[in-house]
Amino acid sequence: MGKKEAEKTPEVVRDVPPWHCMTKEEVCKEMGLKEDIRRTGLTTAEAAARLEKYGENKMTEAEKETLLQKIWNQVNNVLVGILVFVAIISAISAIAGIGNAVQNWI
Repeated sequence: MGKKEAEKTPEVVRDVPPWHCMTKEEVCKEMGLKEDIRRTGLTTAEAAARLEKYGENKMTEAEKETLLQKIWNQVNNVLVGILVFVAIISAISAIAGIGNAVQNWI
């Protein structure tokens, strides 16, 4: 998770403790479920209402990085920029014939 993803995720402010700290009975009460929900399950109408209210039980997918973004992230560095600049200057001097021919191709 990068800094961008952390900024996008809104914080949920709740007065109750986190779900994993609650007992089964407390969770059922918080969700407005009957005591015997574990034996009977949800009715079709209740399931449809919860699906409409909360949406599908899916994880959100992170944005995929394109090939150009991956390449840019690799070369987006001052040292790489200096190296590319020196390579261009070296290639120009080799093509122009400035200096010793053996040194230009080393």
